[in-house]
Amino acid sequence: AAAGAVAAGRPLITFRAPNEVAVPIEHVREILPFGSAPSMFGEGSALRRVQVLRGRSLPVLCLARLSGSLPGTVDASAAILVVEHGEHLLGYAVPMLGSIERAHWERTLPGQGAPSGDAHALWGERRVAGIGSGPSPRSVPVLDLLAMTERLASRQGWNGPST
Repeated sequence: AAAGAVAAGRPLITFRAPNEVAVPIEHVREILPFGSAPSMFGEGSALRRVQVLRGRSLPVLCLARLSGSLPGTVDASAAILVVEHGEHLLGYAVPMLGSIERAHWERTLPGQGAPSGDAHALWGERRVAGIGSGPSPRSVPVLDLLAMTERLASRQGWNGPST
């Protein structure tokens, strides 16, 4: 097997933020509808809002803004990908949910992380996967939401249980 390759067939959730990106399905605890609530913290903020999910606080961050992009068009499929970190939950808002597709292949790209900059440092290891079939196979970046959540949690000092 090629260096940086992982077994094919892992299910990935695809979405646009604003370009197509995928995350391993096992990184996502659940998917919630984004709804129409405006940002509580201003349109330019990565932190969109804080909501309650079954009695637990759920900060919701704009995944596109975390990557240094603008979210683009938000449609009816906009969703929140919920990730669990210890006792904490973190939601990542995506403007357009795609589908669940199996990777035909995955590779780690040379170098570490995305292009320079604080926002891009959150992305961590650069991976790409081949998805789709027939006349429209495509390569998409694969984001490690667990690693991103770990980096965000360490910045926030989430070392103990939530209250």
